[in-house]
Amino acid sequence: MATNNSSISGAVPQLPNPFTPMAFLPPEAAYRVTISNYICVGTMGVCDYQYRFALSFYSISLVIFQMMTWDILSNLRQDYALLFKFLMRAPTIVYFISRSVSVLAVVSTTL
Repeated sequence: MATNNSSISGAVPQLPNPFTPMAFLPPEAAYRVTISNYICVGTMGVCDYQYRFALSFYSISLVIFQMMTWDILSNLRQDYALLFKFLMRAPTIVYFISRSVSVLAVVSTTL
């Protein structure tokens, strides 16, 4: 007895490529996740390209320095507003102390 699977396949939505994880996300979310992955890989890839054959503690610390620089530059406007346009309270002070200590730690390991 032969069964007709055309009615069953019509009810199941077809994915473009079910073997990729982005196929299970809505197109806008998949686009955003893909772009953020490209940015992460791109910021780490600068160092890995220069030190492709010698992956050492120095090159890893350069990657961390690049990521910290990217984080500081991308949050500069919000940090400025937090520092000068809002009331300075304990969480804000702790935030800026932790940012400063993090930058000093990354710079000291990189140099």
